[in-house]
Amino acid sequence: MLAALATIIPDRVSGDLCGTSFPNAIGGYSRRRGRPYVYVEVPAGGNGGFVEDDGSSAFVNVDFGNIRSIHNAESLENEMPLLVERSRLLPDTGGEGQTRGGLGMSREVRLLDGDARYSVLADRAVIPPFGVGGAHAAAPVHVAIVRDGATHAFATPGKVTNHPIVAGDVVVMQSAGGGGYGDPLARDPERVRADVALGYVSAARAHDRYGVALRDDGSVDAMATRSLRARLAAARRHAPVIADERDPYRGAKGRHRVVRMAPALAAALGLAGGELVELHGRHPAPLRGWVSAEPDASGEAIALDGFGRAMLGVAVGDRVEIRRLEMPRVPGGMAD
Repeated sequence: MLAALATIIPDRVSGDLCGTSFPNAIGGYSRRRGRPYVYVEVPAGGNGGFVEDDGSSAFVNVDFGNIRSIHNAESLENEMPLLVERSRLLPDTGGEGQTRGGLGMSREVRLLDGDARYSVLADRAVIPPFGVGGAHAAAPVHVAIVRDGATHAFATPGKVTNHPIVAGDVVVMQSAGGGGYGDPLARDPERVRADVALGYVSAARAHDRYGVALRDDGSVDAMATRSLRARLAAARRHAPVIADERDPYRGAKGRHRVVRMAPALAAALGLAGGELVELHGRHPAPLRGWVSAEPDASGEAIALDGFGRAMLGVAVGDRVEIRRLEMPRVPGGMAD
């Protein structure tokens, strides 16, 4: 809805919200209290940046009724054999933009006694919430189990049912951030400096995404920032669009959109087949798809169907920006 409205009222919308309600649950038997328990929490995520200001961090954007978003630690630890080890805002989870998306949060809960079962049902857990107006996407949902000091991500992020955990295990619940609003190279460098000082944004992201050069004392180097921003703007990757009215879902068994291009163009853009990318055109919201490197595709252009061109507000021959999206990596992840 935000993406659709952005085409007609771009100054009245925000970047994408955290994208999912993210309900987590741990259930077991409390020997101290002599009864079963169920812990349910919906860690709040980031809201999108908007024209006037940054998005809210760790903010509940729907009414969950009597389900708590951030469970009171003292109450939780008194009622159940659980210990809240950490609750914090996660740096670099808000989408970079002229106004920044809100941050997601990390909630780490340790099982103290017995065994239990963990479940989570989060939609769009691997799809980053989008930014609008040239902004970057936010970080998606992430869940993991820490056991004996080793972190085990799940092979099915956000879709875990009845997974066994034992005393000593730590359940890590990381909510998504909100997408940014507007070009991040247009953000006030002093606001970026303040974000770094507060721990909301890392110095590396300030440099690579916002184009802000910071001195050793944390202050902004204005001359270096102007030069860096010019280099980052020039390095953005663009390609022209050609018409291709084949079903963009045909090559993906109907599950997701593909972005067709020649292998040479994919290599020139630094992309590999199967990577998730987003295209930026005239309309504020991006179009997402998975790279399909096809030998019979035009060597210098990206193939788009009429609907895709309409979504981006571009015509045949126009150039679009293409960005790789960061996806969760779960090698050797826990099976559900």
